[in-house]
Amino acid sequence: MHQVPTVQLTDRTRFGTLSSLCLFGVQEAFMIIRLDKLRDGSHHQKWSGTLTSVDLVYPEVVTDVEVVADIHRLSDLITVRGLITGSLARPCDRCLEPAEVKLETPLHVVIRVRSVAMTTEEGDDGEFIVTVADEDSEVDLTDLIRDRLVVDFPLVVHCDEACKGLCPQCGANLNIAPCTCAVTVDPRWEALKSIRNENSE
Repeated sequence: MHQVPTVQLTDRTRFGTLSSLCLFGVQEAFMIIRLDKLRDGSHHQKWSGTLTSVDLVYPEVVTDVEVVADIHRLSDLITVRGLITGSLARPCDRCLEPAEVKLETPLHVVIRVRSVAMTTEEGDDGEFIVTVADEDSEVDLTDLIRDRLVVDFPLVVHCDEACKGLCPQCGANLNIAPCTCAVTVDPRWEALKSIRNENSE
């Protein structure tokens, strides 16, 4: 097993690198495997950087991402198995105060080197199958890693499970103090309320 140092934004390893692009005003990392440097055998790779568009509600929010993976190459077949972890801060869906989101999802990629143009598909076990042309010198895993994080992103985000949210009338944060707004009842429930009163008599 070959140990490879952690990749930083300005470092290049024997077969892994992080290049970058400015998107949404932040420096976005691109997680790349250098096929021309990757020899047969088992390798260990660690990437760390930032991604945007992980949270589809707030796509501009920056997510800190770390990927730790074992890479095995046998001729024209390469397998990547690892763990993706991420963290970001965005508004709570109830009270709009900052909420921290922690993400963790497995990564499984099979890379096939063929004499055809690059394609990506999903296998029966949820793995990504990437086919690259034999003249390609590298494969970029950035979008696959982002896709995994997007799929596992929670449907709702709360700063706390007990968050009381905002008053629908005055907008006050009910976690700080109760408001003085009168409690209103949806008039559509009045018919059911009268039936319940009749049954209780």
